Order: sequence, then C-alpha cells, then structure tokens
Amino acid sequence: MNFRSSLFRRVISNVSAAVLTLATLGLYAQGAFAQTAEAPAPKLPPTLSKVRDTGVVTIAFRPDAIPFAYLDENKQPVGYGIDICREIVRLMERELKRSLRVAFVEVSARTRFDVVNSGKADMECGTTINDPQRRKTVDYSMPYQFSGPRFLVRS
Repeated sequence: MNFRSSLFRRVISNVSAAVLTLATLGLYAQGAFAQTAEAPAPKLPPTLSKVRDTGVVTIAFRPDAIPFAYLDENKQPVGYGIDICREIVRLMERELKRSLRVAFVEVSARTRFDVVNSGKADMECGTTINDPQRRKTVDYSMPYQFSGPRFLVRS
C-alpha cells in the first residue's frame, strides 16, 4: 500500500502512530491523545490539512489486485487492502474529530505512483514491491503481506 510522503510519514508518526499501534493491540484508551487547554493543536501536513478541510479521503486502488483490491458485484471496491485503508480513514476521523467521505479512483500498475504523487489520490491500496528506487518517490505502510516465489517438486 503506498501513501503520499506527507500523509503517511506525518499521519503515522505525528498523529496516529500510537493510535494505530495501540488500536491494533486493542489497548487504545479513550482520550489518550486529547489536547490540553494550554497545548496548541499540532500543525497538520498539507495532505491531511486538505482531508480535514474537504472532508474527503481519496483512495487509489487497482481493480485487478485480488484479494487486496477488486470490484464486487455492485462495482464497489472491496478487498483486504481496501479494508486496511478504511481502518486508516477511521483512525483519521478519530484524530480529526470529524467524519470523512471516502472517494475511490481506479489506477493501473503504470499509473498508481503518478496518481498518488500528483495528489489525485491520498493513498493507494494494493500490493507494491517496496524497493529503494520506489522509496525515493513514495512512502510505504508497514508490510501486511509477504510473498515470494515457491516451487512445488516431487521429493
């Protein structure tokens, strides 16, 4: 799953890293990240500011990335990667204290980086090899699926 640098790096590290970790462990305490009266609100990165101001999170997905992202019988995006992105949106809603609408944009293996880097999507739900060349232009979430070539042979 790819994220725009400003969104992923700052949301996960500054805003929701503890929320994401603790929510995953089921230990999130209500109000743990509430602002005190004296503390100023943290400055949001541009992408998160845009999401807060518009109330819309745009998620790119590849409809051919089964089981991570694909279209169901109603032509709606579903899959494991989509579920993870929706959970990130839920955490963003909690942190921003407002509801957000999710918009989806279809991408291909060729267009997914351009769509995220141009700001047409705030994040991408899919499977992408995390290599040094790609990390120069996008950030990645923590891995949620590992794969590699395997061979089945007679012993």
